[in-house]
Amino acid sequence: MSFMKYLVFSVLGIGLMMACTGKESNKVESFKNDTIAAVKFLKFIENPDNCTTVVWLDSIYKELGDVKEGQLLELSWRLKNTGDRPLIVSRVTTSCGCTVADKPKEPITSNEEGKIDVTFNTEGRLGLQQKDIYVLANSKPNIIQTLSFAVNVVK
Repeated sequence: MSFMKYLVFSVLGIGLMMACTGKESNKVESFKNDTIAAVKFLKFIENPDNCTTVVWLDSIYKELGDVKEGQLLELSWRLKNTGDRPLIVSRVTTSCGCTVADKPKEPITSNEEGKIDVTFNTEGRLGLQQKDIYVLANSKPNIIQTLSFAVNVVK
């Protein structure tokens, strides 16, 4: 449980930094709403009866080889809910602003599949790039799954 408390405090700390840097009030308000939702989700998954199991149908690490600079790479990771509770992907974040990830909009029911879609902008990213995507879900044994990819961006 200490990891979950660390996660909540990290999220709250980022919110305070945003509030103190003079960002627009609607962004701070949005962050407060996201933080409240994150805290509610963490309380929800504290109960093991609310969790389910997941199988990743694709490797959680992808090696993409060489690509030309300026391309938008689109990747997907497929997953399957193998438990008896709906799988709720609460949040998907990335390690870099050049990478954008989309999560399933609806819960994934038992024995159904879903996917995490990711777009990576190679513009200005020459050389070997390794990017991580963090998936927060009501999955056991790991509530946070790290997906990764590596790509060599060439001129």
